[in-house]
Amino acid sequence: MLSQSRFTKIVIALLMVCLTVTASAQRPDAPTYAQRGAYPVGTRDLDIATETALPITIWYPALNPNNLAESITYPYVVKFDGLPADGASVTGQAIADAEFDLSGAPYPLVVLSPGYAAGRTAYAWLAEHLASHGFVVIAPEHNEVLLNFDPSMSEFWRSAFTRPQEIADVFAYVDEQSAAGGVFEGLFDPQTVAIIGHSYGGYTTLAAGGAALDINNFADRCAISADDPDSWLCNLFTPY
Repeated sequence: MLSQSRFTKIVIALLMVCLTVTASAQRPDAPTYAQRGAYPVGTRDLDIATETALPITIWYPALNPNNLAESITYPYVVKFDGLPADGASVTGQAIADAEFDLSGAPYPLVVLSPGYAAGRTAYAWLAEHLASHGFVVIAPEHNEVLLNFDPSMSEFWRSAFTRPQEIADVFAYVDEQSAAGGVFEGLFDPQTVAIIGHSYGGYTTLAAGGAALDINNFADRCAISADDPDSWLCNLFTPY
């Protein structure tokens, strides 16, 4: 098991690697959903007017009547102090601000919650792939910008509560903008909705679906694991 200091060094070392992610050629025997779908993909950045403001990026089936090149570069942001803000990027296949293709609408909606401190375009490759198959994907910029990656990670616990609320804010915004005259009019199928996420986004997905932290069981487990090298994780929640 890794100690906290060693774990921290490994994480920072990995995050400091600056790279550009590009799509690779598909194997001829790849299953259908492993191949890019038939829809051109559009993407837009929007802002939800909540108490703290919640930027979102949306990917969707798009119109491309002029055969524009589907090429875009997204920032790969990791919101830890001390890391470069523009150190990495993700090269995508989408058209910025393209018009919605409503010919196959309404489309299923997928809300994508990124991992802790990851920017909303960190998983753009997945969002684009889903959109190319006829899904609309929204990724929120979880408000972790001000959370410092100090040895105690004393602000880590807050996201356990703010992240599910931000997912609720996304759904409220979708409902509002799906009405007549709204930005998303005719785009979504309100009966076909999913939430997905990675790492802290996986927790966010469960919590947004109604799962609750079992605080008593959590505390009991932490007490038993006091000698475990990774028991420091318990201190991220139990004091709060």
